[in-house]
Amino acid sequence: MMRSTPGKLATLILVFTTGVMMSHAGTKADSLKSIANSQQDSLQADTYLALARYYFQSEHMPDSMIKYAQLSASVAHRFHRNLRELKGLKALGLAYTEAGNFEAAEKSYAAAMAIAQAEKSIEEIININDKLGYLFGKANDLTKSAYYYLNSAKEYEKLKDYANLATVYRNVVVIFTLQDQPKQMRLYTDKAVGLIPLMNPEKDAEVIIKTYTTAAQRYFLLGEKLDRSAMIDSALVFADSCLRVAKRRGINFGLAEAYYIMSQGYMRRNETSKGFEYANKALVYRKEVPERTVFILYTSLAKAYLEQGKFALVNVYLDSSRQLTTSKELDAPLLIAEIRYTMFKKMGDAAAALSALEEVIVARKAIQDQERVKLINDLEIKYQSELKEAKIAELNQQSKIDSLQIRWLVAIVVVAGLLVIVMVVMYRQSLVKGKLKIMETEQRLNRARMNPHFFFNALTSLQQVALKQESGISVASSLAGFSQVMRTTLDSTFDEFISLEQEITFLTRYADLQKIRYPEGFQFVIHHEPELETHEVIIPSLILQPFIENSIEHGLRGVAQGVIKLELKVLGNELAITITDNGTGLANKANSSVDHTSRATSIIRDRLYLLNTSRKTNARFTVSSGMHGTGVVVSIFLPLMYRHEDSPHRQ
Repeated sequence: MMRSTPGKLATLILVFTTGVMMSHAGTKADSLKSIANSQQDSLQADTYLALARYYFQSEHMPDSMIKYAQLSASVAHRFHRNLRELKGLKALGLAYTEAGNFEAAEKSYAAAMAIAQAEKSIEEIININDKLGYLFGKANDLTKSAYYYLNSAKEYEKLKDYANLATVYRNVVVIFTLQDQPKQMRLYTDKAVGLIPLMNPEKDAEVIIKTYTTAAQRYFLLGEKLDRSAMIDSALVFADSCLRVAKRRGINFGLAEAYYIMSQGYMRRNETSKGFEYANKALVYRKEVPERTVFILYTSLAKAYLEQGKFALVNVYLDSSRQLTTSKELDAPLLIAEIRYTMFKKMGDAAAALSALEEVIVARKAIQDQERVKLINDLEIKYQSELKEAKIAELNQQSKIDSLQIRWLVAIVVVAGLLVIVMVVMYRQSLVKGKLKIMETEQRLNRARMNPHFFFNALTSLQQVALKQESGISVASSLAGFSQVMRTTLDSTFDEFISLEQEITFLTRYADLQKIRYPEGFQFVIHHEPELETHEVIIPSLILQPFIENSIEHGLRGVAQGVIKLELKVLGNELAITITDNGTGLANKANSSVDHTSRATSIIRDRLYLLNTSRKTNARFTVSSGMHGTGVVVSIFLPLMYRHEDSPHRQ
């Protein structure tokens, strides 16, 4: 009877275990397929989605994932299950991303985004932005990747989801690291760390550890790149913070990352004993960190022992590093060869040093060849792109030649159309000129009948004064003021503009006449800048009277101590006029008052329209309530115009 050796027994166990695992995997996939085949409703979409996820997570088979993600989205679409279709499209986008078909992935995510926006699902919109960030990161389009990650960041910030916000910032840090933008890399590192106090210490412990790890790694990288010891110190502080959280929560990958960074930091500071201590502690948890990190630990220890002349230990750690898969990737072979060359050179073994130097040369050449291949590939892509552009240009040229006759016909039609348009424009201009002439005539009528009932009211007031007062001087004075106001009003029918000085004089006399009608009285205050040439500056005639009248007749009614202020000042090329009163305000006015204001503003608006049309200006006015809802504020802006072109102020 044959006895099984330990090696054969181990082989049998391995074969048995593999068979069981494969059988289990096959059973799960077959079970899901069987369930899907038996379903005739929208639940079939969920089963296909479960199959897609299985092939991605357990088997990592993008082609199978694509197949079942497509089936999931198709079934959900057929049954009008939007959110299920959205999930299928997201799975399809991820499958295409892993398969390297980035264009198809982007289309799938675009379709998913359209559903998410239609459903107004903020969480799904954020999730799709995250996946687009990952997609363009894989496609090496780092600008777009950062764009989508930062879109997610905006939404997480609104939701105050600080853990996911910190995760997005860490992804952005990776992008700026690859783009060699240290300033931006540090900015988003600090932003991520700044979110730690806002997170839940228990629920978000892993995110906190990863954030501290990212900060420690980036500050260490910046310290080496910029040769700044202060940044190495900061990296050690972040690593220590990571270590404390990992110990408290019992999270091994956090311990491994913290010990690894601390070993590198102390090695960089030439504190070799501490570097050894933390490197060995990190190796205890080597299964918790990426293999590349373990490789760096081994080579770091090899270099440290090389400095101490402990060549046996150098070989031990170099042998350990060569056992790793990553020892054959990127710059790893070159790093190993350089350490061996330096070691043999220190040992005085010329033959071995020469052999190691040849390894260095071969490794460097491999890297250069790899960079050369990448450059050639980039040139090939550029060449193909230029070929496509040239082909498109050729097709466009052929299209132009083929459509030449059509263009001639189109040109004839266009010319005929232009002639028709010119005729229509000329006709419309004649209509506009006619309308302007009508409006100008109406403007004269408006000025002539600015407020006819004022004159009747004023005459009644004068009659009352004549009956009550014994002295005729007061009556004569009031009558003289009335005649001057009436003359100015009638003259304005023909004078389009008057000087600011004339307008102020008219308003003062007008206010004095109104005071006869209102025994309780009111103050009319006029203020303008001393340098304002009131005798030279001109404005449309009687443009301000309707607003002053409205303040007196309606705004100050029932107010014991009414005040109307008129302020004039120059702002650039405009004359700014402000009329304020302390009356009842717009909100408290009766309907009659509002109607009166509407009539006054309508007349002024027409006058300003004519002014703007004829002078190509931007004259305008606004009416608003005063502070605390009392009083009215009228702001008028007129172009700064002068009676004479040679006015000193104008010059």
